[in-house]
Parts: sequence; C-alpha cells; structure tokens
Amino acid sequence: MFHEPPSAEQLQAFAVDPSKGPSLEDAHFDVKAGMLSEWNKKLLRLLQIAFQTQLPEICRDRGIELPPRSDKYYGNLVAEKFQRLVPIWKRGQQKVTGGGALESPEEVEVRMASATEQTAKKQRHLSRRLYVCDRLGT
Repeated sequence: MFHEPPSAEQLQAFAVDPSKGPSLEDAHFDVKAGMLSEWNKKLLRLLQIAFQTQLPEICRDRGIELPPRSDKYYGNLVAEKFQRLVPIWKRGQQKVTGGGALESPEEVEVRMASATEQTAKKQRHLSRRLYVCDRLGT
C-alpha cells in the first residue's frame, strides 16, 4: 500500500541514460507498467543476481545442498513473485469515497481486510462442499 513507484522524472532519466535506473539500495517498482517496463526488468535482474549470490551461502550455513539451477529458473522465481505482488499493491491503493475524498489508510486497511475475509469465507465454503461431496461419494 505504501510502496511509491519511481517518479516520472526517474523514468525519463532512465530512458535517456540506463545507468540512472533502479538500484537495490532504493528499489521502487514501476507497478503501473508491469513486466513490460524496462525499469522493472532491470530491477528484477538486480534482485535475481543478489538472490543467486546470497543463496548458496545461506544454504551452506543451514546444511542444505542446492541442486544446480539455470539463470532462467531464478529469473522466473523473481518475476513470479513480482507478478503476485502487483495486484495486491493495486488493491491497496486509495480509492475515492462517496464524498469525493480519498480513503484514509485506515479505511484502505478495513476494505482490504474485509475483502480478504470474504475470499477466505468463499474458500472455506467451497472446501467444505468438496470435502462433504467427496466423503459422500457424490
């Protein structure tokens, strides 16, 4: 909800000079543009490299042996995580209320919690229905 995408000035500077793009120290996804954004592609690649660099040491410290994986595998992991986060971010943006004002952060939180509870209720209902039908053999 509180993630700030890069400013238009940052995106324009990056379009002119790719060295002025995203960094891990101050990572801002261009969530409105999605996976097609060159900004996001560069940031996802930086995240992938950082992940691939740190993962072997973390696993070694925990006594885990990793099977060999391709760069594409790790790139897909990072991209899929980003793709799952974008809709959540979009749902967390302030909407205009009936009075024409933007929702407060508390109102956004209540709206999102309510939507999450509604989804969970539907899932429980479907799960129960499937379980009962399966047990009855129908």
